[in-house]
Amino acid sequence: ALDAVASVTSALERQFDRRGPVAANRAHVDPALGCPEPWITYCASQHRAIEYALARGTRVLVVGQPELTTEHPGARHAEQQRALGEMVQRVYGSNPRVAYLRLGAVVNLRDPDVSFDLMHLSVDGNRIVADALVDPVVRLWSAR
Repeated sequence: ALDAVASVTSALERQFDRRGPVAANRAHVDPALGCPEPWITYCASQHRAIEYALARGTRVLVVGQPELTTEHPGARHAEQQRALGEMVQRVYGSNPRVAYLRLGAVVNLRDPDVSFDLMHLSVDGNRIVADALVDPVVRLWSAR
């Protein structure tokens, strides 16, 4: 099963490599959320999820994903996560019920003890993420 996942991951990396990195087109920006192409749909879906949770009276911790380590997918992914973090700050920066945690480099996806395929986390990788979540969750829970 792990070999199959690694094979699929390699195939995706090859596809991304052919496309090359895509820089955000600042000329096309969602006016409501401020997210640039090609991340408008991604930001909008995250926004809907946050609004859904807030409408039910919950607090929301938006967690940015660990950084991908391969060049082209990593550059695209970094841009996507940057757009998400900026949207959360822009739209919810003054809302004490919403917080953003950028995991970024909290885990090293190149470490085989942390990730078996440069993308998905192992038990040890999830343990590192869980440790990183403790303080932000406590702060969010304590916020008035």
